[in-house]
Formats: sequence, structure tokens, C-alpha cells
Amino acid sequence: MRGRSIIPMLLILAACGDGAPTGGNRNQSSDCVSCHQATYLSTTAPEHAAAGFATVCTNCHTNNGSWRSTWQHPTDVYQFTGAHSPRLCRACHADGVYRGKGTDCVTCHQKTFDTTTAPNHRSAGFPTRCADCHNTTAWIGAVAKHAQSMFALTGKHVAVSCLTCHADGMYAGKSTACASCHQAKYDATTNPKHSAASFSTGCTECHTTDGFQPATWTHPATAFQFTGPHAGRTCAGCHADGIYNGKGTACIACHRTTYDTTSSPAHAVAGFPTTCTDCHTPTTWLGATADHAKTLFPLTGKHLTVQCKSCHADGVYKGRSTACASCHTATYDTTSAPAHAAAGFPTTCATCHTTAGFRPATWSHPATTFPFTGAHVGRACAACHADGVYKGRSTLCIACHRTTYDTTSNPAHGAAGFPTTCADCHTTTKWLGATFDHDAKFFPIRSGVHNGKWAACTDCHVNPASYAVFSCFSCHKHNQTDMDSKHRDISGYAYDSNKCYGCHPRGVPPK
Repeated sequence: MRGRSIIPMLLILAACGDGAPTGGNRNQSSDCVSCHQATYLSTTAPEHAAAGFATVCTNCHTNNGSWRSTWQHPTDVYQFTGAHSPRLCRACHADGVYRGKGTDCVTCHQKTFDTTTAPNHRSAGFPTRCADCHNTTAWIGAVAKHAQSMFALTGKHVAVSCLTCHADGMYAGKSTACASCHQAKYDATTNPKHSAASFSTGCTECHTTDGFQPATWTHPATAFQFTGPHAGRTCAGCHADGIYNGKGTACIACHRTTYDTTSSPAHAVAGFPTTCTDCHTPTTWLGATADHAKTLFPLTGKHLTVQCKSCHADGVYKGRSTACASCHTATYDTTSAPAHAAAGFPTTCATCHTTAGFRPATWSHPATTFPFTGAHVGRACAACHADGVYKGRSTLCIACHRTTYDTTSNPAHGAAGFPTTCADCHTTTKWLGATFDHDAKFFPIRSGVHNGKWAACTDCHVNPASYAVFSCFSCHKHNQTDMDSKHRDISGYAYDSNKCYGCHPRGVPPK
């Protein structure tokens, strides 16, 4: 029994392992093409290799003993409908192109597109997307979907034949502007005369596609909306001159006579603006209220209770100065504590005073070019301005602290040539305890290798009369072995302090 069962197994191994390398079918590929490559290459209907067909035979063929193809056109590539359904493969693939074959209609129907004359698709500039008008059921009886174009048909346009608008054979790029078809009617209209009035040729602003009459004009959609008594006016009330387009919307365009004849106050003489709505409303002309808050000078404080004539007694309204001094110069000139004019105080009263009252005045020094800090905050004005000079007063430290600078002896600032910019070392909090940032400005002595190597400034600044003079040799003696030996190969080396500083400006060997 065991002998009988092993013979069929050997036959099976021989069939699958025929021609295989030593070891039988252990490493034999399971891909179709490993056995059917020759068939794949020799197939000509269609030519698999040239068409770029996949070598996975089971995509189209079965393994039940029949080689007949069961290929189904993928619906995600091109779905067959209508007259396309019973077509043979060669009908579309006669050129042998399968892989990457275009799915656009014009790929197969270019010749039909080019030879069609009613209408002439090519000269009319029709798109080559056949499905826009045709379907796969039948080529004849195409229906153009105008609603999908740039000009959807509505109203009376729906019943108009194609030739009414396309008699010139132009379809693609045809203008959708109303005037492209209705220019003659626009030119001939006389009530009102559209062309003379320069009406817009955008007919839909007043008309609809249901009919040219009656037209409806919505004035609020213009630059001038009707309110108050304007609402009931007839068109001729403002457009008797026949001007519609570009008609001025300024009040004065209609109300010039009223403006010129008004005498209380005399608008023209006073130079009032011709923008009537500044004081008037469309509801009524009388009872005008001037809103001073909308001018260049809103009223606040005691100005609110002052009558117009207090500032406008000369009849000048337009261009009236808003500067405080235009009304308060006399008060400015007679003020003596302090004497404003002599001190050169600014005439901008609001710098110190408010409209609530001239007294008490408050002066904000931080708003000047010299804000107060530290010990300056509590100083009285006379401490710095005893000479009566306020305007143009120097803000330099030395302007007030010259005597202190000159008399300081530890160190002697003047003799040492210290700068007069006191803030380099001192603060406004206190004068003593000055700190000089030697490391940042000159040579690092409080950091690096020189930190803690000195006791007094004179260790390096050997000339108290000039701190610009310094010496490295208080510490770095010439006879030290590490000086000459370390510089033996340095070109231009010299035992000179300025030379030392030139090579070691930060106190460390050069990189």
C-alpha cells in the first residue's frame, strides 16, 4: 500500500519540477509568467507585451483548463454605456494602445468633431468634451445645456432660437453682456434717453428677461439713498437737466440758492461748508444744529457753555484757528508766576492747563525730553530753572553738575580727562558709589585672567593726570622668562604697553 501511494506523488513532482534546478520545486515561483512567459510574448491578438499588459495571467484568464479571456473593462477607468457597450476591443484599441489609453471623447471622435458643420464645431470653438451635448445612446439629437454655460437662459431668452444670438457662428467666447444683443434698443430709447443720460448698458440693473417693460429703478442702490422729503420726489425734480449718470450727490448740487441766501448766519460770508448734512437733516431745513464735535475742535469743559459769538464774533467760522493762543494770548502774556512769555513757555495751553479751568495748572516733566528719575523727582523747578530759562534748557548732566565734576578729586575727573557724561558711571539715585564698566568699554579687569590681579586704578594708570596712559609692566616684568620666550617667534614683538594691548585687547592670547 505504501508503494502504490508514493508513485503518483513522484509523477506530480516530476511534472512541476521539470527543468527546475536541483532540489525539485522547492524554490519554483508561483507567478503565472514563470511558466507562460513564451505564450505571453507570442500572443498577438492583442499583443500583450507591446500593449504593456500585466504578466499576472489570472487578471484575465482562468486556471480551469480554458485559456479564454474573461476581461472586464474596469468601471473606474472607463464605464461602458449606450452604444459603447457591445463594441469590440479593437474598435478603440486598433492602434494597439491599451495601457494609458485616453478616456476623453475626442480620443476616438476627433474626426467627427472636425467634420461636423451644423454647427461647425471647430470654427465655433466648441469644447471637445462631447458629453457636454451628446450622449452614448446616439450622436444625433445633441442638446446644448445652456444652463451650464456662462449665460443661463431665463425669461424670454428661453424661447429664443440659437441663431438669434449666434447668427455670426460664434459660440465660444460669445459676449454675455446685454448690450451685445440689445445695443440698438438702448440707443433708440428716449424716455429717458439712455445714451444721452449715459445710462449703464447693464440692462439687468433696471430690466428683467421677462420683458423690457416695465423697468424698475431702485434709487437706494445708487450713491444717493432717498430719505425724508427726498423720498417723494419725482425723477424730474433732480434730473430735469437730463443728467443721470454722474449727477452730483452733494447737497449743494440742488440747494445752492438756499445756501447763498441764508443770512442767519450768512453761510457764504462765514465760509460754512456746503455739506448741508453737517447741520441740517433731510427731514427739515430749519432747526439746524451745528455739531462742534465733528469739527477740528470738539468742545469740552468750560468751552461747552460759551456762545458761538464768543469765538466767532468776527464772523469767521471756516478756517478758524483751533490754537489755544488764538483766544488766550492776553492771559498768556500777563501771567507772571512764572512769566510765560519771558520763559519762552509754549503757547499750547493744554500742555499744562485743561478746559475745566486755568487753575490749577499741572506740568508733566516726563513728557519733555528730560523725564525725571531718582533724586531728580523731588526737585523744585527753581533748582534747575532759577535763571528763568525753561525752553531750550540743556538736558546734559554737566549743565547742572559742572562744579561737582571739577571739584571731585578721587579720582580727579577733570585732570584725568573723564568724560562729562555723568551717566556713564553715576545714576540719578545717588552720586557716590559710581560704577564704571571697564570691561565693556575698554579692557576686562573684573573678569577673565585679570580679575583680582589689581588693587587700585593706579596699578595700571601710572599717570594720574591722564587715564589714557596705562602700563602693563607693574605685573609683567621685562626680565620674566615667560615674556620673551613666549614671544620669540612673534614678528614685531616689543616690550611696549601699547604693543601688548594691540595684540591682547581682551587680555588673552590671540587666536
